[in-house]
Amino acid sequence: MKSKHVSLILAFLVIGNFVWAQEYAVDKKAIMISGVASFNSQSGELFEDSENNKATTFNLSPSVNYFLVKNFFAGGGMTFNSETQGDYKSSTLAFGPQVGYAFGKAESNVFPYIDFGLRCYFFGYDYNGNTYNLMGSSSFVGAGIIFALKSHIGITLEGNYNMVDLEEKDGDVTYSGNTFTIGIGITGLFF
Repeated sequence: MKSKHVSLILAFLVIGNFVWAQEYAVDKKAIMISGVASFNSQSGELFEDSENNKATTFNLSPSVNYFLVKNFFAGGGMTFNSETQGDYKSSTLAFGPQVGYAFGKAESNVFPYIDFGLRCYFFGYDYNGNTYNLMGSSSFVGAGIIFALKSHIGITLEGNYNMVDLEEKDGDVTYSGNTFTIGIGITGLFF
């Protein structure tokens, strides 16, 4: 009976050590879950089209990253974007893997990071009743900074440069372009 109790205690300690072995936010086996969102509404003669339609944009970009070793993470993310103005409507869905490096130590409350990633990219738009669908890929390089408010939650400021190559779904026409985005969001730090 005594060996059974000792075995249970040892098993509990080993499992407990495995689950809670991370010491800080960017330590090996820690998880970082981020979400950046934005809404933009533009009106007035500067932004309205010829029929006085205002422009609205909504963007949501969540990601989940796992620290493989101290400071180095890998994970995935997605982006959803929707735009409307009068007879024009468009939406974008992109998702894929990413890797990065976060700077910081156990005593840090600020964690700068850089990341790189690839995305499968789907873009569709409707203009005057005509629908167009494009698909392709994008790659990005980004940088940001997480300000830990408490031990497991922080505010994120980030920017990224995205290079997009798309092709019409039913044609041979290709398009390429670049975007630069700056955003603010919330990050969960699980360690």
